Amino acid sequence: MLNRLILKPCTTSVVGNVNDHEVCYRMTSHLFGGVWCDSSSIYALGRTVGDSHSVHPLIPHTVEKAFYVDDCLKSVSLVSDALLIVTELPKVLQTGWFHLTKCVVNHEVLLNTIAED
Repeated sequence: MLNRLILKPCTTSVVGNVNDHEVCYRMTSHLFGGVWCDSSSIYALGRTVGDSHSVHPLIPHTVEKAFYVDDCLKSVSLVSDALLIVTELPKVLQTGWFHLTKCVVNHEVLLNTIAED
């Protein structure tokens, strides 16, 4: 599935030369869903979390530091922190139409909190 992110007019532009005439090209949208789009997908995830109100501080930190494109790899020392991430992160990201589909945990309490579907 590809998603489309609309960019503001002040974002990336490229100046080129066509038939000895300078031409300015501006990226107006970015399709993401491939490996080339790590910065735009992280921006969209961060914006989704930033637009959410009353989010635990661990959630924005997880999105900022633990995501690469569409993969999240997070390790915490407390089961309570892991439980918070496993339960709250999907809820927050769903507000921006992001759906986490796979999860791997190594603690029985966490395993019991994850839906099997």
